[in-house]
Amino acid sequence: MLSTGALRAHLLAARLAGPVATPRENSLRSYRLFAARDPRVMLGLSPERTWDEPELLRLMADRCGVSADPAHVSGPDAIDPERTVAALDAFAERLGRAAARRVPVLLGTGHPHRLLGFYAGLADALSAAGCPVLTPAQGRCIDITTRFGVRTYNLDYVRGVALVREPGGGLRVVKPAHTRIRRCRSGWRCRTRRSGTGCFRSW
Repeated sequence: MLSTGALRAHLLAARLAGPVATPRENSLRSYRLFAARDPRVMLGLSPERTWDEPELLRLMADRCGVSADPAHVSGPDAIDPERTVAALDAFAERLGRAAARRVPVLLGTGHPHRLLGFYAGLADALSAAGCPVLTPAQGRCIDITTRFGVRTYNLDYVRGVALVREPGGGLRVVKPAHTRIRRCRSGWRCRTRRSGTGCFRSW
């Protein structure tokens, strides 16, 4: 197990904390889109109240340590490594409680090419601890709003981890988007053809 210092060093070296690869302009754009409830950044969620851009900036500064200065509109952005380590510790504690109580768990990723192995390892460990690893809605069609319009993908699970596949079976890296499941003839509706166990749109 990594020490706190080694974990912090890894986060900085990988640019997961400290100066990060996401420029300030991109972060502010995401805040603006979230405030406007643009479906591309809502992850399918409906906030209980309205958030404006200044509130979101203050929230991100408090939770992640980004600059709270609204005049900082360009250049590199940064995430506080100490807050990141603290959040990872809280995440580990939450996983430990779930394993101890053997509660059902649901895991998924929008970045399967990079994070599938990580989440699959969690699924294996939680399953070994007695937690049921859930795989609901497998094979169902999901509408995802992209910059090219609405596209239909297929919900699948690999080693207990939810992800979406492009028509034809390829994995898709999901950027923040709105998702919607529709019923088709076999129980889930969309203009699709059946192929194996999943629904795929005919392009």
